[in-house]
Amino acid sequence: MKCKVLLVGGNGFIGSHLSGHLLEAGYGVRILDPHKELFREKSEGIEYINGSFANTFLVREAIEGCEVLVQLAHSTIPASSLIHPEQEVLDSVGAFVNMINCFKTGYIKKVLFLSSGGAVYGNANLMPITEAFDTNPISPYGVAKLMIEKYLFMFSYLYDLKYIIVRPSNPYGPRQNFRGNQGVIPIFLDKMLRKEIIQVWGDGTAIKDYIYIGDLCKAVVSLIETGFDNSVYNIGSGTGTNLKQLLASLSNVCGIKPSVEYLVSNRFDVHDSVLCSDKLSARTGWHPTVSLEDGMSRTLDWLSTFHQLAKDQGSGMAGG
Repeated sequence: MKCKVLLVGGNGFIGSHLSGHLLEAGYGVRILDPHKELFREKSEGIEYINGSFANTFLVREAIEGCEVLVQLAHSTIPASSLIHPEQEVLDSVGAFVNMINCFKTGYIKKVLFLSSGGAVYGNANLMPITEAFDTNPISPYGVAKLMIEKYLFMFSYLYDLKYIIVRPSNPYGPRQNFRGNQGVIPIFLDKMLRKEIIQVWGDGTAIKDYIYIGDLCKAVVSLIETGFDNSVYNIGSGTGTNLKQLLASLSNVCGIKPSVEYLVSNRFDVHDSVLCSDKLSARTGWHPTVSLEDGMSRTLDWLSTFHQLAKDQGSGMAGG
């Protein structure tokens, strides 16, 4: 085994995939999370600790024997962060800083932080966005992500903490919560399969960069493999797709014409975001390998299988 990695928030969508990729690459994996995985039982070979990263004593217990901490947990999304913006600082930033304070007592040596490739940059004037672009977040969620980045820099400067910050685009794929508030691809597919109206905020011209979850995880593992260099890396496909194009592609994949309702856009939503990952590619050799259409098909296959299993078992998840 190479070393043990602690995934904080590792039972979420990204963590559920990243844990498998780390195991496959020869790392030990421990997960700290107050919740269970939504669509899977516990995986063999992974240690699970039930609890929150806000509990400093539990974090110290969880990090024992681990060399790398991967921070995936965050308490909000851009929309919900507006309801109580002060809680964003307390629940996400404050808890993270308390956790990283463990480093000063020798518990934490290396941290990889999953930031945001859309919310941190805000509405950029040019595409694709590189790591050198200005950071102008337009939601409390984005501000909090950037604050955590700055705290990592500070701890690195003062205490020689080693870190990597990754700013991913919009990840999608199997086991993403299709009844949640993030991840338009599984959400739209689910509504198509159920013949429900799809609500789109705005006129459908907003351009986003969608990265398949497997490609994202491979990028993260490649960065851990090449060492912690106290730097920031974008992870994206480098290709922009607007929502109307996305709906058309999803329709082609599942063979269902969607029923769409366009609503007034939200000011806190970044309109256009396409990431340049050249810095990552130059360092690790990583390149995305799963096309958007292929990734949609894989997501549809999983979603269709899940719907059928839930139907066979009489679950309310597939039926409403």
